[in-house]
Amino acid sequence: MGEYKYHNLLEYDSVQKKLPDSLKDQGFMRWLLRNNIRLKSEHENRSHVRISIDMQHSLPKIMFVLLPLFAFFVSCFYSRKKYFYAQHAIFTIHFHSFIFLLFLLVLLLDKIFPWEWSGLIICAVGLFVGFLYLTFALKKVYQQSLILSGVKALAISFIYSIVVIISIWLLVLITFLFV
Repeated sequence: MGEYKYHNLLEYDSVQKKLPDSLKDQGFMRWLLRNNIRLKSEHENRSHVRISIDMQHSLPKIMFVLLPLFAFFVSCFYSRKKYFYAQHAIFTIHFHSFIFLLFLLVLLLDKIFPWEWSGLIICAVGLFVGFLYLTFALKKVYQQSLILSGVKALAISFIYSIVVIISIWLLVLITFLFV
């Protein structure tokens, strides 16, 4: 992109003034390039590090905001037994507490084993452990068979994963636009 040609906004603006109107950056592209150049100059070519740090700090906040949505998904799958939404919310807080502890363990193991594929393997194992925990927690709390709990855990995980992925993409967009 064009932001790598320039070291600061003053340099970019002076070049843009000298160009004919047909070659000047317009609208969104101008705003995007100016924002990238500003980030590059403020963070000494490490704007990608700053965005990554913002993302890492915001992911737990996203999961906290999505807690009621996860409780809603659980309530959709367990609506025949007359549970109150508050009971699903308590289960959700319990499950997310486990997931946060699992994230902490995954991050710790990733620092201890910094090999090329270790991060991917550790994340895959962490996701599997989280799924197993959800299955057994649903079985214990809602007193259904292991197979039915596993199927419901798979469905809840799939739906929730889609929502989390969409939320992360929105966070990336917002972080990129407003940093």
